[in-house]
Amino acid sequence: KGIRMAIILELRERLSHAGIPLVHPTSEHVVLANVFGILKNLSATAVINPWLQSTTHDESVGAADWKFSFWEKQKRPIGPVGEGSTEVDLILESDEWLVFVEVKMDAEPSHGTRSDPERNQLIRNLDVGYRRALEEKKGFALIYMTPDTSQPGIVARIRSGACSFPANAEVDPTEVTGCQSWSSWGALGDALA
Repeated sequence: KGIRMAIILELRERLSHAGIPLVHPTSEHVVLANVFGILKNLSATAVINPWLQSTTHDESVGAADWKFSFWEKQKRPIGPVGEGSTEVDLILESDEWLVFVEVKMDAEPSHGTRSDPERNQLIRNLDVGYRRALEEKKGFALIYMTPDTSQPGIVARIRSGACSFPANAEVDPTEVTGCQSWSSWGALGDALA
C-alpha cells in the first residue's frame, strides 16, 4: 500500500519541461487517459484481465483483445425515464464482454436526473449498459473506480437497495445490480505490479 501511494504522490508532483503538472490530482479525465492510454498498449493478459477478474470476482471476465473507448456517448435509455444520453468514462469491449468503467477522483457520482432524483450516475450506467449488453448478447460489468482504500458506501447501497431499471423492466433488479463492482486505483497498480 505504501509503495502505491508513494508512486501516486510522486506522479502528482512531477512537472513537464514547461513546469506544468503531468497529472492534475483531481482531473478524472487526465488520470483516466494517462493510465488506461498506456494499459491499452499492453497485453490484455498482463494487466487488464487480471484486474477485471479480481475486481469483478469472476474468472470468466477476460479477453485476448479489448477495444478501449474513452468518453463514448450511449443511446438514450428506453422506457419511461426522460433523460438524455449517457457518457461513459471508459468502455472495454470484447466479443463476449462489455465493461463500463466510471472513474471518480474527488467527487461522488452525479446525483439524480430531471425525472428521478433517486437515479444516480451509477444506476443509470447499470441500466444503460445492461440493456446494451443484452442487445449485443454479451456479459456486462460496471466498475466504479475511485482512489478510496475501501469500498465507498454507495456501492453497497445500490446493491442492497430497491433500484429501478426502466430499460430492463423485464429483468430482476438484483441481476442488474449484481453487475456492479468497485476498484481502487491501487488495485490496478497491484495488477500491473
